[in-house]
Amino acid sequence: MKVAIVGNGVAGISAASMLAGMPELSIDVFSEEEYHCYNRPLLLEFLAGRIAFDRIFIHPEEWYAEKGISVRLRESVLALDPSRKEISIKGEKLSFDKLLLSTGCRANLPTIKGIEKTGVFTLRTARDALSIREHSRSARRAVIIGGGLLGLETAGALRSLGLEVTVVEFYSQLLPKQLDKETAQLLTKMLERMGIRIIVGSEAEAIVGDRKVERLLLKDGTGLEADILVITTGTRPRTELAEAASIKVNRGIVVDDHMQTSETDVYACGDVAEYEKKIEGIIPIALDQSRVAASNILGRPITYQMVPHPFTLKVEGIKLASIGDVHSTGGDYEERKSIDSERGIMIKLFFRRDVLVGAILLGELMDLRALQKLIVQKQDASKLKNSFLLDLGKDV
Repeated sequence: MKVAIVGNGVAGISAASMLAGMPELSIDVFSEEEYHCYNRPLLLEFLAGRIAFDRIFIHPEEWYAEKGISVRLRESVLALDPSRKEISIKGEKLSFDKLLLSTGCRANLPTIKGIEKTGVFTLRTARDALSIREHSRSARRAVIIGGGLLGLETAGALRSLGLEVTVVEFYSQLLPKQLDKETAQLLTKMLERMGIRIIVGSEAEAIVGDRKVERLLLKDGTGLEADILVITTGTRPRTELAEAASIKVNRGIVVDDHMQTSETDVYACGDVAEYEKKIEGIIPIALDQSRVAASNILGRPITYQMVPHPFTLKVEGIKLASIGDVHSTGGDYEERKSIDSERGIMIKLFFRRDVLVGAILLGELMDLRALQKLIVQKQDASKLKNSFLLDLGKDV
């Protein structure tokens, strides 16, 4: 059986690893990138100068040969034909029996005048990280557009290199998807104490400079001097291959609970896959989905169950995690919190009746696995609700 995998990110390579070693099965992975699979969060560690570039890779090159996985780097899949079971690459067509689309996302760029200038970057790939690192060597001032997880992590990395850093966020608070306003305000103070300037409720209008970035102009008339500008305003699933092949696409490639698309023998997983109208875009979800896709490709049916995983902020000196429902309202939705402003600690647990549905942890991370288990299994958590305030940060 010939299995073709498009995309060599963590989702595609994890699926390939699970398929590897099966008798009478060949695995070909196609990637437009020039590098083997790497740990995307480690790009920030490399950018900050805390690890060498070769530390970002998940497997050594010889691992692929040992597993019998053929990875074709710098090889873009140009088209696919589900009915003929063929993919087209430059100069040839290749057949498959099963196809896995793990094409991931690309950076979603806002409409800003001057965005094409030298010194303007996005951060999605290893090549992006290398380019930003090289440019930052001669930079003094950095501006990050976007106050989400990636934006703040990029800000922290560049600040650790000694740059003056400003973060511009369109919404009225940082991390609007993961945090409530009170926690976001405390996080803002912590980042500002680190020397990172935070501007919320503002929108970029133009990037000013001759051929390279010199200043970012905001719509309220504020000008921010910058030698380097990184745009982290979200991502867009790479659905173009599927869409051109008439595979069902909404925001992402629509999959069922077997990770199968609208076409038989064509599967999708990771950041490009949309399940029950949701695209989570985090590594634990990608790993869950790749396991389900691989098993079903092998003819061993299992179903995917969406499990809430924590979102964590990776900025040196700050501990932050958010999991589950932290934004609901209503009479049966309760919040319990414990705050130590001096130590920069805020713990919030959210309940619906006596069932834990969400948590925000800043400054002190309780046992995330235990919290996740309570949320998933919908266990009675009344004891936790009534007692955790007595010992700030105590494991549940």
